[in-house]
Amino acid sequence: MLLNEFSVIFDRPEKVKKLREYILSLAVRGKILQQDENDEPVSVLLEKVREEKNRLVKEKKIKKEKPLPEISECELPYELPKGWEWVRLMDIVALNDNSVRRGPFGSAIKKDMFVPKGENTCKIYEQKNAIKKDWKLGEYYISNEKYEELKRFEVVEGDIIISCAGTIGETYILPKGIEKGIINQALLKIRLNEEVIDNTYFINMFKSLTQREINESAKGSAMKNLVSIDYLKSNVLFPLPSLNEQKRIVEKVDYLMAFCDNLEAQLEEKVKYGSLSAKSVLNGVSNCSFYEELEEALRFIIDNFKDLTLADGAVGELKNAILSLAVKGKLVPQDESDEPASALLERIREEKDRLVKDKKIKKEKPLPEISEDEIPYELPKDWEWIRMRELAQNIHYGYTASAKIDNTGVKFVRITDIQNNMVNWGTVPYCDIDEKKLESCKLENNDILIARTGGTIGKSFIVENVEYSAVFASYLIRVIPLKSINPRYLKLFLETPLYWRQLISKSQGTGQPNVNAVSLSELVMPLPSINEQERIIDRVEKLMKVCDELELRIEKSKKYSEKLMECILKNSFKA
Repeated sequence: MLLNEFSVIFDRPEKVKKLREYILSLAVRGKILQQDENDEPVSVLLEKVREEKNRLVKEKKIKKEKPLPEISECELPYELPKGWEWVRLMDIVALNDNSVRRGPFGSAIKKDMFVPKGENTCKIYEQKNAIKKDWKLGEYYISNEKYEELKRFEVVEGDIIISCAGTIGETYILPKGIEKGIINQALLKIRLNEEVIDNTYFINMFKSLTQREINESAKGSAMKNLVSIDYLKSNVLFPLPSLNEQKRIVEKVDYLMAFCDNLEAQLEEKVKYGSLSAKSVLNGVSNCSFYEELEEALRFIIDNFKDLTLADGAVGELKNAILSLAVKGKLVPQDESDEPASALLERIREEKDRLVKDKKIKKEKPLPEISEDEIPYELPKDWEWIRMRELAQNIHYGYTASAKIDNTGVKFVRITDIQNNMVNWGTVPYCDIDEKKLESCKLENNDILIARTGGTIGKSFIVENVEYSAVFASYLIRVIPLKSINPRYLKLFLETPLYWRQLISKSQGTGQPNVNAVSLSELVMPLPSINEQERIIDRVEKLMKVCDELELRIEKSKKYSEKLMECILKNSFKA
C-alpha cells in the first residue's frame, strides 16, 4: 500500500520524518526483515548474563541491585517475533556499578570549577554540543583533582549519552578518540553490554521508544521522566532480538535511512524549484501590461497551480498579486465612457463641504500634498492618487469601557471579536454607555473598523447587516466612508500589499507596534471612477472565490495524504 500510494503520500519534505519513524517502528517490531531460525534465542543469552552478574555480586565486584518486578502481560505494548524478548534497561547494560549515570545534580558543575585547557585537565561534555551530529565539543575543562571527585560521571568511547534537557531524548554514541571527560547535569550516560546489544540498534530502538512514549502514551510529566534513571530502569521495556539480528536490522535501517535522505533532498529540490516556478509566474502576473495578457496568465495559474508550487502560503501570494493588479488598474479593462476620477473627487469635496455646513462633521486641516516620492507606480489615464481621509466622513477611535456579560442593550466590539473578516455577534459582550456617547460611536452598515495595535494591527472589517445596537472599543479605529465612494473598494484597498507597506512604515512602538488615526488618514491610495470600482470589486470577488477553492483543494489533498499515511501505518502495526 505504501509503495502504491508513494507519490501521493510523499509530496513534501516534512513527510519523510514520518517515514523515518515508520521504519524505526517496523525495525523494533521485527517486521523489517525475515528472522533467521539459526539464531540463538535471546532468552539463552540473557540467562548467561544473569549467571555472570550473580557471580560478580558474589565476588563483591559489583553491588547487588534491588530486584525489579517481573514483566507482566499487561505491560507488553505489542507481540514480538519468536526468539525475541522484552527486557528492562538493567538486563542490557554493562556489568558494573557505573553503567547508568546522570550528570551531577546537587553538585552541578559550576563556573568556578572551570580551568584553562592543559595537561592536567579533562573536558566537560555538555548537552548543547554533545548531541550535534557534527560533534562540536565544548570548551570547558576541570582539573584532574576535580575529575577524580566526579569520576563516577566519566564517559568513554562507545558510551551512549541521552539529553535530559532541551531536546529531551536525543541520543549519541561517543566516538573513538574522545578526550577524557565527564558529563554535565543535562546528560545521562548508558554503557551497554556489548555481548547482549549493539550500540546502534539501541539508538534506533530508543528513538522509536521515545516517539512512542512521547507521542502516544506520555501524559503529564512522563516526557521529563522518560530520561530519568528510575523511570528508564523500572518502567521502560525494550524489544530485544539476537545480536546477529540486531546487526542485520542496523544494516537494513542504515540503508533505508540513506534512502530517506535522498528522498528528502529530492522533495526539497522539488519544493524549491516549484516555488521558484510559481514565483516567476506570479511575478509575470504582476508585470502584465494588458488585460488580455493578464487573463491568460491567471488562467494558466489556476489551471496549473498544484504543479507550480508546494510551498505553504502560495495561494496568499496569488491573492496579493490579484489585489495589487486591482489597484494598479490592470485587473479589468478601462471604459472610455467612464467619467474621470477627478470628477468623482469634485463630488466628494462637495459632499464634505455640505457635511461641514450642516455641522455633521468638523472642518478638517488641509492634508499634505502627495509628493513624487510617495507615488509607487504610474496609474491608468483618468485615475487619481489621493489620501485616505479624502474618502472618509470621519476617522476616529472607539469607546473605552469594560466588557460585560449582562445584556445592557449595547454590544461592545473588540479586536478579539473580529476573526477572519467576520464578527460572531453572538459572543460579543456588552457595555454601559450613555446616549451621547452611543450616538458618536454607534456602528452603522458600511463602517470599516481597523485594529490599531498589537499582533492584529492593520486588519480591517467592514460592518454589514448589523442587527444590534453596537459600539466599538478604543483599540479600534473607525473609518466612515462618504456616500460618494464605494465602501467595498476602500475595504479592498485595505487588503492590498500597497496598504500594508505604508502601514508598517508608519507603525509606532517597538514593543507593541501601533498606528494612529492621523497616520491612517495620510495613507496614499489610487482612485478610479465609481463604475470601474464596481467592476474591480466584482472581478476581485470572483477571483478570490477561485483562490479559496484552490486553497480548499490543496488542504483536502494534504489531509488525504496524511490520512492515507495514518491508515497504512495503523494497518502495518496490527499484531
